[in-house]
Amino acid sequence: MESSPPHPDRAEGDRGPKAGLGRKRIEGGRAVFDVTLLKPLGLTPKNFPNRPGVGIAKIKEGGNTEFWNKKVLLEDVPGMFVLEGDEVVGVNDTICEGKDLETVSKLVKESPGDTVTLKLVRNYLTGPVKIVWKPSLKMGTYKRGALLRACEETLGANVRYSCEDGWCSSCWHAEDNYMTVYRICKMDVPEKWDNVMPFVLLSALEVKNTKGALNRTSWGRREETRLGLGAFGR
Repeated sequence: MESSPPHPDRAEGDRGPKAGLGRKRIEGGRAVFDVTLLKPLGLTPKNFPNRPGVGIAKIKEGGNTEFWNKKVLLEDVPGMFVLEGDEVVGVNDTICEGKDLETVSKLVKESPGDTVTLKLVRNYLTGPVKIVWKPSLKMGTYKRGALLRACEETLGANVRYSCEDGWCSSCWHAEDNYMTVYRICKMDVPEKWDNVMPFVLLSALEVKNTKGALNRTSWGRREETRLGLGAFGR
């Protein structure tokens, strides 16, 4: 596997879509935020195996948490999406940081009304990354350093591959915020990614045709020359 190009640390001056709104940075490389979800929540909480507290172990397909995530990630509804690994530290107005699953589950079940507001904490520089593929609108959660091609193939995002080393440009995608180009067949999920933001990938050819600009810092002049000033031209 080939390492991903260097990427700016988004912990300073977050730029990007509305999917990063509503969170606050706290000590320890963490972000805290509230998410209001319809009942039933459609997620599986579990006790952390190596420390006190309850985390989001799984987001159920077709459930209300996935429904909320799609609105934030695919429809640009302002707010934060839920990510596997998030810690539940509050239910409505009750703080439950460090509590066990029985306590947290009881707070959720006994909450009044049709919705529950969860206060969540995320390790934004070490946890998993939410990847969104456009225009196929597929999304999934993956570990940092995972091969992007393997991620894409598990989701069926319909990326084309026409060579063995990624220089044909058919699989090239641009990350939506910084427009950095990634060769999907060779590059990995970035190790240094601020996961309060989704990792959104667009067809690089489409971006070049519509926006006319790509971040070439990870490619350099040598690669442009090799490709005849790039597969997309200037």
